[in-house]
Parts: sequence; structure tokens; C-alpha cells
Amino acid sequence: MNAIDHYQTMARYNRLMNEKLYAVASELSDEERKRDLGAFFRSVHGTLNHLLLADRAWLGRFTHDRAVFESLDAEGRPITLTGTLDQELYADFATLRRERARLTRPSKRSRRGSRPSGSPPPSHIGRAPVSAASTRSGGR
Repeated sequence: MNAIDHYQTMARYNRLMNEKLYAVASELSDEERKRDLGAFFRSVHGTLNHLLLADRAWLGRFTHDRAVFESLDAEGRPITLTGTLDQELYADFATLRRERARLTRPSKRSRRGSRPSGSPPPSHIGRAPVSAASTRSGGR
């Protein structure tokens, strides 16, 4: 298996596991998903937000495509990133799930890895050392 085949296999696996994870999470009530369980990202919902944020950051680094990495609010405006890995991008589970699915099935533009001329890759996301204490103290 060459490197491209390997990465495509891993991407398919990632998509499949995320689909399964969201299917199970959808069976929980919103209260159960958001209950603080003492986990690193507090709750199931917090962990799902973290996974989306981290995957977008890595895909942005790999593709240099800001469209892959950018999170948009309900009105289509960019969400300002705080630089912490526990930032809640989407409080609504249905929106979070839709954004996860959008990430794993990027547009043709995103698959080509193009980006607007002069726009730097989102390499600053998650660069600062993050400790359990700093993420737990981050306000929500």
C-alpha cells in the first residue's frame, strides 16, 4: 500500500468511526451529552467539539485550505477561535453533527487543497502548550 492509499484508508476509517460515534451520541439526551463527567473536555459534547476543532486544525495544516479549517456560525460568519482546544464551536448537537459530516465530506475545492492567494495555513491552532489545568479553567 502506498502512502496515498494509506491516508485514504485512514480517512475512510475516521469518517466511519465518527459516524458511529455520533449515532451513539444521538441516543443521549442533550442533558446527558453535556453533563460534566470530569473528563478532559468535561462532557461527551465537549469532547465532540474538541475532535471537530482538532480535525479541522490538522486538515487545515495538511491542505493549506482555510475553508476546511474555518468554523462558521448559523449566519455563515466565521467563529473567532480562542486558541484553546476546549472551545465550544457549536452548542447545538444537530449543528455539531452536521459540521462533522461536512468536514468528512469536503467540497471539491477543499479536496483540491486550494486556498485563497496569500492566506496562511491555520498553523497557530493548538500550537501553545495545553495542560489539563488550562483547559479546565477556560470559561464556558
